[in-house]
Amino acid sequence: MQQDLTRYKSDRWSRFTWAFIALAILIGAQIAFLSYRYLEGVLADFTDEMVAGRGADLSKASQLDYQLKSLLGELSQHQLSVPDGGQGDVAEQQTIQKMESSKRLIQKFYRFWEYVERLSGYEHFVIRELPQYVNVHLDLATELDAIEAEILGLSGTPGFTYDPAFYGRVSRQLTPYQAILHEIAVAASKAQAQSIVSYDRTLLLSLRIVFAGVLLLLVGIVSVLLYWRYRLRINRQAAETYAALIGVMEFMDPTMAIDANGTVIFWNSAMEDLTEIWADDMIGKSNYEYALPFYGERRKILIDLMLEWDEGAQENYLFVEKLESGALVAASYHPNLRGGVHLASSAQLLKNAKGLVIGAVESVKDVTQEKASEGKLEKAEGQSQIALTLAEQRLATLREKEGKISSLENLLSLKSLDFINQGIAVFDRNLILLSANKAFVDLLGLSESFKEPGTTLAEMFRFSARRGEYGEGDIETQVNERLALAKKLEPHEFEHTRKDGTIIHVIGRPVDEGVGGFISVFTDVTQARVHEQHQEQEIRGLEDILGLEAMDHLGVGVAVYDDDLRLIHANKFHKTMYGFPEELTRRGTSFASLGRFLTAAGARGDGVIEKFSAKTEQRSDLSLADGRIIEIRSNPLKNGVVLINTDVTEERKEALRLRNYDTVTGLPTLESTMAIVEKVVPTLAASGRHAVGMRIQIDRFGMVNEIFGQTVGNRLLKQVGQRLRGVVDVNTVIGRAGGNEFLLIDDADDATTKANSIVKVLKEAMKPPFHFNSEDGKSEKINFTLSGGIVLFPENGTDIQDLVNKSRLAVQFAATQGGDTFRFFDWQSTRRKFSSDHIRIENDLRVAIEEGQLILHYQPQIEFQSGRLHGCEALIRWIHPKQGLISPLEFIPVAEETGLIVPIGDWVLHHACSQAKQWQEAGHPPFIVSVNVSVVQFRDRDFIEKVRSVLQETELEPQYLELELTESIVAEDLDLTRKTLEQLKSLGVSLAIDDFGTGYSSLAYLTKLPFDTLKIDQAFVRGTEKHNWAIVRAVTQLARSLGLSIV
Repeated sequence: MQQDLTRYKSDRWSRFTWAFIALAILIGAQIAFLSYRYLEGVLADFTDEMVAGRGADLSKASQLDYQLKSLLGELSQHQLSVPDGGQGDVAEQQTIQKMESSKRLIQKFYRFWEYVERLSGYEHFVIRELPQYVNVHLDLATELDAIEAEILGLSGTPGFTYDPAFYGRVSRQLTPYQAILHEIAVAASKAQAQSIVSYDRTLLLSLRIVFAGVLLLLVGIVSVLLYWRYRLRINRQAAETYAALIGVMEFMDPTMAIDANGTVIFWNSAMEDLTEIWADDMIGKSNYEYALPFYGERRKILIDLMLEWDEGAQENYLFVEKLESGALVAASYHPNLRGGVHLASSAQLLKNAKGLVIGAVESVKDVTQEKASEGKLEKAEGQSQIALTLAEQRLATLREKEGKISSLENLLSLKSLDFINQGIAVFDRNLILLSANKAFVDLLGLSESFKEPGTTLAEMFRFSARRGEYGEGDIETQVNERLALAKKLEPHEFEHTRKDGTIIHVIGRPVDEGVGGFISVFTDVTQARVHEQHQEQEIRGLEDILGLEAMDHLGVGVAVYDDDLRLIHANKFHKTMYGFPEELTRRGTSFASLGRFLTAAGARGDGVIEKFSAKTEQRSDLSLADGRIIEIRSNPLKNGVVLINTDVTEERKEALRLRNYDTVTGLPTLESTMAIVEKVVPTLAASGRHAVGMRIQIDRFGMVNEIFGQTVGNRLLKQVGQRLRGVVDVNTVIGRAGGNEFLLIDDADDATTKANSIVKVLKEAMKPPFHFNSEDGKSEKINFTLSGGIVLFPENGTDIQDLVNKSRLAVQFAATQGGDTFRFFDWQSTRRKFSSDHIRIENDLRVAIEEGQLILHYQPQIEFQSGRLHGCEALIRWIHPKQGLISPLEFIPVAEETGLIVPIGDWVLHHACSQAKQWQEAGHPPFIVSVNVSVVQFRDRDFIEKVRSVLQETELEPQYLELELTESIVAEDLDLTRKTLEQLKSLGVSLAIDDFGTGYSSLAYLTKLPFDTLKIDQAFVRGTEKHNWAIVRAVTQLARSLGLSIV
């Protein structure tokens, strides 16, 4: 394939450069003498500023002794504020005074530490003037580091024990440094005074000498700098154009890009959704690994043909066509991708600013539905020409709309953006133009000067307003209104009709690639809108042009009503669809009469009759008594309304199946499985029958994902699920519980015998190996074993959640036996796995809940800069009557494993909200109270209703409640997690992800879940290792880009 390589013409530039240098030297010689006189005074002023600046640096050192005195004074004040054991309101007031004093003390402690760290910058001064104190800043930093934890502990929650000796110990540690810091301050003041005169003279003389030499070089350097400026501008424009293209690619169809060596450099979010492979897992991969999701093997695909043509590779496509622009388009079918997908692909070369090929890009579009629609049309018999014509018009309109996005794919092959007919512009966060193509100014009627980088959006708005593009009115008002919307930097999409009638479709997205701002795409849709208007007129005048009888050939039910909602005409399909009697299909029948007939026949709909009586564009589903689902759409006419009725029964069934079944294995999801169990268990209990439940996990399956990748892992997981489903009875319920786990439930007369029978069948089913293709395309095979935990109903209990927890304990015990093991749940095996302390804690914890041994402490959250109390976190404590304080690290895991965390969590939530409301009623400023939520508690089906009920009972406004969750909530079912979080958000509460960095720490999960706050694990903050702080900075940048608060 020919490569379009452009060469830089250096001769012309060289002649221009030397001519310009000669002219610059001549002009520079003439102005040198005059500029010297002027700059002499400027340099004098400059030296004064330099001396003053150095003096200001030394003056900072003189403040150290003052800061230490201030810290020690505040420490004494804090000692006086320690609560003296008051009761009731007195105790509460003492606690508040102590917390306020603690805030001031912590502020002054860190302010003094900041001044101590600055001492390292004055090390040269200390060595010269006071060498005996050269390491004083290191000694001070060590002292401060040693007492930091105790200082922070002074802000502890109620119940904190104060050590009176602490204040004296801290004072004795820091007081000796007062004299040292005073000496440094005095020496700094003297040095500052002595340096002013000598520094002034020396610097001014030096600058005069340097100026004479620099002036001789300046003229020549100017020419070189101008050339560099030209090259930098070219490179900057190229970088800005690349950033703009990346922004465009993000909201395109599924798109990927590779470099010239075949390494993946881009994989957008739409491609993630199509292939179920995250960008982080694909970017950087090579050796045709990007073909695996589509073909199950490594092979050349369309994007590779752009870099190197291969006659054999094109045989993998239904067709491959090369366009005049050099792009390739192709069609293909992928049976292993999402159950069989038809894809339309297009590929282009990627070139840099010099026109050199640096890679290629490919975009694909899922056209499965279009293929299915075309197939149905081809097979349909008895359709008249009018039906085909209308279908073709609808497809043409759809393709025309798709063209708006598809045409963006061609952007990636252009050296600049001037070769396309869509306008593209990139603005920074200050609404200053970074890059734009020629179509941008042409479509908006702007002059060429507005295309240059640096032009402000305000100038463009003002130019258009003066020409009357926004209609009549005050120009500045029109400009300011549009700037106010643009400054929001939000996604936007609208149509603007220009003064000459041109209709411009505008779509924009924010860009956060270091410059902020947004990218907008402008498309002329005038012809499309005119076509749509003509088509609408044709439809509205259908009865006049073709005659109403023409609608009898359509495959949908059509009914036309007048302004009074009386029937004008209904086609045959509409009559037979609902089984209307003849008298209800006559002209003049009221819409209400038809509605009464449908209601009497058992049809159900959500206010269908009332909704379509409004004679506006509406859409709703109507369920008929025989199980069919009819979608009804209304379109207003000039003197009435037309209702289009379509049988969508199969489409709705498919949509329901996709919601209830796991996309990887095809088995019911955890939510669906639990819903089935909740319906079955009451029936079993009423009939006296027994049941067996199993939680099954694939042994060592995590190694498969690590070694072979997620794609291979999902395929093997699907094979395991299919094999399990195939060997058990058809009435046995089996679903995916998330990860590598499955749930199995079956009823039986003898549950123990049935369980042993199922285990035997499952083990036999796993003996044959599982086959798959490895990364290098070779056929491989692997054997799996299963571990399972078995619970019996009603022998092990009748509460569903309790049985689920017991099955989890049983499978944990089975997994510790080396794999390929199934274990019945029983307390004896549980005691062998979990120590006697575990059981004792559980028993004592049940008593603690009943007798009220649990209490809450509140840890304040303080803004470092302002010292303001931002909120507090509710921390549970257990005061055991014999053992005293028991750490949450001991009893919380037990509570989670036994299910006791649910009532404990309910108690914490209610008491925390009640306390927050009491503080507000006592006159304290409202602040957020944070409550930790366990994974078990989060999965409780009544959790959302419990939160709503607590807020109502305590009358606490929801914005003052924050629920903290750990990263492990995403381990089982991401879709269910997102749904639950969104329901919680709808209540008005805030959501925080706690201890980020210790669990899954997935960017994909974080960007898809509606969190408000990210709490970094304290292990990263307390550590001193450099890589810890690098992690903190990376997480902070991630949180800011997602608009999250950071704690």
